[in-house]
Amino acid sequence: MTTKTILTFSIAAVLVAAVGSVIFAENYSLEAEAAKPSGLTERVSVTTELSNSGPGVTVLLDTTGSGTLGTVHVAASLPCDATGAPAGGLAVVAGIAGVSIPPGIPVVTSAAENTGFPGMGAGLCVFHNTVTAPAPGSITDVVVVNGILPGQSTVGFPPGTTITVTGTYE
Repeated sequence: MTTKTILTFSIAAVLVAAVGSVIFAENYSLEAEAAKPSGLTERVSVTTELSNSGPGVTVLLDTTGSGTLGTVHVAASLPCDATGAPAGGLAVVAGIAGVSIPPGIPVVTSAAENTGFPGMGAGLCVFHNTVTAPAPGSITDVVVVNGILPGQSTVGFPPGTTITVTGTYE
């Protein structure tokens, strides 16, 4: 074999390998997309243990840089009053910070969201609720509001005060 023949075969082998890799990658990509179950959604979830006791807003979830949420689910172990509602001025709300928060879309604000189960600490109740965005693009933040709205009192957070937020992207 001549050097020219060897060079020609080498170039041909590199081209076949390159084209084959591209075809394989494209087929693999199409198969992966075809295998995705219908209705698959992207979610984000975070659990936070609260320990501050001053008035203010505590951000639980912020998706401003990654998209907007179509639904928000909250599972929370929060201080509650004798009626089973979140104590004093506590509320978990969703919306866009500085635009619709406060007051926000109520997520956990009343005894209606109380599961009836006691929390892990004294004076804690377990709350669950899911809300749907009232309009596309209307939820990027989920926060705890503590004693900052008129008529609210500030509530301290005993050990065991936790909140899990799961948001489904639009």
